[in-house]
Amino acid sequence: MAPKRKSFNLLGRRAQNKLIKSEVQISCKAKIVNREFNECEANDSIDTKAGGSGVTNDSNVPPFPGLSANDSNNLMSSCITQLPDFVGIGDVDAGDVDTSNVSDDDGGSVFEESDGNGGIGLSEVKRALRGWAIKHNITNTAVNELLFELRKVDSLSSLPLDARTLLKTGVSAKLRSVAPGYYFHFGLKKGIMNAMKCLEVNPTEIKLLIGIDGLPVAKSSKSQFWPILAHLIPAENSCVFPVGIYHGHEKPGNANDFLRDFVDEAIDLLETGLTLEDSSIIPVKLLGICCDAPAKSFVLCIKGHTGYSSCTRCTIEGKFLNNRICFPGKSGVERTHVSFVGQVDEDYHRGVSILTEIPNFDLVNSFCLDYMHLICLGVMHKLINIWLSGRVSRRFPSRQSQKLSENLLSLRSSIPFEFARRPRGMEEVSRWKATEFRQFLLYTGPVVLSKIGIDGDILLNFMSLHAAMRILLDKESVPSRVKYAQSLLVHFHSSFGMIYGEGLISHNVHNVLHLADDFHRFGALDSCSAFRFENHMQKLKRLIRSPNKPLEQVIRRYSELTYNETEGQKLNHNFPSYSSVHNEGPLLSNCCVTKQYKEVKFQNFRLSTSKPNNVCGLSSGDILVVDNIVYCLKSKEMVVIGRTYQDRDNFYSLPCESSKLGIYKVYNLSNSNFFPVRNIKLKYVQLQLESVVVVIPLLNSSIQYKI
Repeated sequence: MAPKRKSFNLLGRRAQNKLIKSEVQISCKAKIVNREFNECEANDSIDTKAGGSGVTNDSNVPPFPGLSANDSNNLMSSCITQLPDFVGIGDVDAGDVDTSNVSDDDGGSVFEESDGNGGIGLSEVKRALRGWAIKHNITNTAVNELLFELRKVDSLSSLPLDARTLLKTGVSAKLRSVAPGYYFHFGLKKGIMNAMKCLEVNPTEIKLLIGIDGLPVAKSSKSQFWPILAHLIPAENSCVFPVGIYHGHEKPGNANDFLRDFVDEAIDLLETGLTLEDSSIIPVKLLGICCDAPAKSFVLCIKGHTGYSSCTRCTIEGKFLNNRICFPGKSGVERTHVSFVGQVDEDYHRGVSILTEIPNFDLVNSFCLDYMHLICLGVMHKLINIWLSGRVSRRFPSRQSQKLSENLLSLRSSIPFEFARRPRGMEEVSRWKATEFRQFLLYTGPVVLSKIGIDGDILLNFMSLHAAMRILLDKESVPSRVKYAQSLLVHFHSSFGMIYGEGLISHNVHNVLHLADDFHRFGALDSCSAFRFENHMQKLKRLIRSPNKPLEQVIRRYSELTYNETEGQKLNHNFPSYSSVHNEGPLLSNCCVTKQYKEVKFQNFRLSTSKPNNVCGLSSGDILVVDNIVYCLKSKEMVVIGRTYQDRDNFYSLPCESSKLGIYKVYNLSNSNFFPVRNIKLKYVQLQLESVVVVIPLLNSSIQYKI
């Protein structure tokens, strides 16, 4: 009899391995005995069958209690072929699976073909298990337990014993000492090759954006990562990938030592290009590096943002007012790459950066002004703090602050799919994330502030920043609009000093003067922001399963991801796509339909038949409320049934008419009609506060149809 199995999770790894080996040995002995017994039974069965009685058991499976042998065989076959859905093997077609790189890890037989009764091959089971474990970040202990149970099934007895064998976990990593921690270099070229798998066609030139920032690993210690991340520009179809990661209990002591591997590989790629498997060469360009102010001063070896000469774009010298460094007045002389390398401004530099070795890389303008840190977490956070707890002359009265919170909370039901978070009250502003400040600046802020009766100069100052950022974040903005946005930012900077005092013009507030320059170099500011890098760093942090050796853990998880190619799949480009079939209507008498859908998905947004995701703009300029999505037999195409707003007006007139930015107050819905899906151009965010309904275009949701 097999020994009673202790709780598997309570055992250490060595004890688990010993237990697995002992049970495997017992299982093997049991199979030998069972085979000898079945051979005897088979001989008896032949004799019995010759005598005209008895039942044979062709599958060598002992019958279940209370069942005949045939019923028992059918039940066992059903149990084997109907594995749980979480491993995803029910949707795998054996003919579509590439098994050229899959081997039998345990020396057992691999069932490459289907069993003819709806079964699948063992290689497909392994592949499905790998994909499931990696997608959901399943711990090795949990995978080991699952493998142990699955191996009890005869046809799955050749599965690996250990999760590391199944997942092809890397066993060695060459760490480089970077005081006071360690650094691992994943490789820039390797990352580019994997990222290009997301693209439909290879680009004629590879443009890279690099992100560098610190990441706390745990709240209970000083353990921290400093990852070097990258993605391709344009970023729509490009995934972020790691170039290298440093781990220690302090940030790297020497920035040049930390960046050495990255710089060496970048120089080689920029000079020789990227050689593909077909021997073709694609030129590589390092377009920019994205950092917050502290990280930028660290890697460039310059003064921090609290220094007198800390602006990275001009030579303005700060003043010490109200116990802080501030930057009132106009911009100073523009910095250039030549002046940076020559260290003309000695007060600005703290050393020589290794980044100066990268050829054709402008160390002034190629370091983008990341609006996530500069505007969202910087200027917007500062403005709201002044309104809530600033000087008495500019602080909102408590009734206005309370009304502002109430207005924000009333808009929670109006926030569509595309936003990660819904509005929170002002009492939680200290815990707001960058996306919440962005949402307030671009969408909800103008609506809620217009209803609480604040001073006109405060509202106009905020609206200047709002309008300028709407322009600079729009990919379709033309040069004349970008120039206008620049003038709005100059107005915001000057009026900020007059309203709140020059002592509050911080490093961030000063840098709004240089923000429009990045549009000319990088395009819409979302293309050079840190949002994508911050999202990936949170994914990176979730790969850590214990506080012991976090860098080694991340290296192993990335080796599993790379082997299984779960991040290198091409994106779905079959848009629009439809889902959620229903029969609830509404329908029109002049539109005969076959199928009805509740949702349609485009490349940049989703529309549904229910609030708050049912407002869109048509190519005709009409604003449509979608009630149903159907296939029309008459026109033989997909159409939406809905109502259009008949009247619209400017929501605000200063600093410019809101209609110039596509923002309207809307009234009076028409009768229902149908419109081709191909005429949908963009999605609107519809916000209703009291009796006012405002529609605001979702930024960069405009569809570019191929002709």
